Amino acid sequence: RKWLVVDFDCTLTQFDTTPTLPLLAALHSGDDAVQKRRRLDVFAKHEEEYFEAYSAARERLLQHGDIDIDIDKNNTAGGEDDGDASGHTSLDLHEALEALDDVSNSVTKKVSESSCLAGLPLHPHRVADIISGNDELRRLTQLQEGCIPVVANAHKNGWGLAVLSINWFPNLIEASFVMPLRKHIDSSENIEEMDGKESGAQANSDDMRLTEVWCNSIDEEGVVQLEIPGAAAKRQRIRALKERLAKEHQLAAMPLAGRDMLVIFVGDSSTDLLGLLEAHIGIMIGRSSTLEGIADRWNIPLTPLKERRASLSSNGLHENDAETIWMADGWGEIEAVLADF
Repeated sequence: RKWLVVDFDCTLTQFDTTPTLPLLAALHSGDDAVQKRRRLDVFAKHEEEYFEAYSAARERLLQHGDIDIDIDKNNTAGGEDDGDASGHTSLDLHEALEALDDVSNSVTKKVSESSCLAGLPLHPHRVADIISGNDELRRLTQLQEGCIPVVANAHKNGWGLAVLSINWFPNLIEASFVMPLRKHIDSSENIEEMDGKESGAQANSDDMRLTEVWCNSIDEEGVVQLEIPGAAAKRQRIRALKERLAKEHQLAAMPLAGRDMLVIFVGDSSTDLLGLLEAHIGIMIGRSSTLEGIADRWNIPLTPLKERRASLSSNGLHENDAETIWMADGWGEIEAVLADF
């Protein structure tokens, strides 16, 4: 009944892993030097286009609270009738975040059409093998210090786990996070070996799924399926999880005590903002100038996580959890919050 939900890129990892995908596809497909260069150049072109469009949209939002409707020639902020005479439209928080997501999704469509990601590995173990043999891939998929032991300890203490990400490639999440997590748990002296003996938490097999992975997907042709297209989809996933937990409580005739039904979401960017507000406790790790700017413009409190413990209620919750995004500098601070439950 307690869930720890985490974003992937720059929450669990040190870097955005999206640039690893064309290199992974090239190495797995056996591209020669010319094919590899062409693939990487096509992806780099779309990446540059995204950064330019996103930066323009971001500036407009933070300075004026609206956005150019045709920022990427795809009606970013809405229909023709939504704007004023200047060609802009005033946005609420949800519309603002959707406008930023539309920039990303527009470029994602172009990446799919280019087939520059065709030929990605179909199994996470193959992804892990390719990463282990390439210095650049190993660098780009490094995990945040402390995240594995903190998440593993949450698993040990009965937390449900989920990764909620707009990342395109679930096999990369499995290879770079879930597999190391499983290895850490299996090697821990505090975890009973899964040999069929009775224990407090029964395991089905050594390959049991440690964590749900909720993200986008990409097929063999390099076409991205947007199942988690942005901030609103993340909020909906968190909301659906809360509703599921509430229903389970109702079926079990249990009281809805704070400790007994809890969703903590950890993220790092503006795409996570609605999910952070939807969770019972939302924690931003690191610093995001975009998220902080949006929070400031739309009056969302950002408070250092270290201050949260100063006035906790008896059930471990804080009176401001519902409307505050707590800011953590690292996974050590998040571990302290989990320990309260």
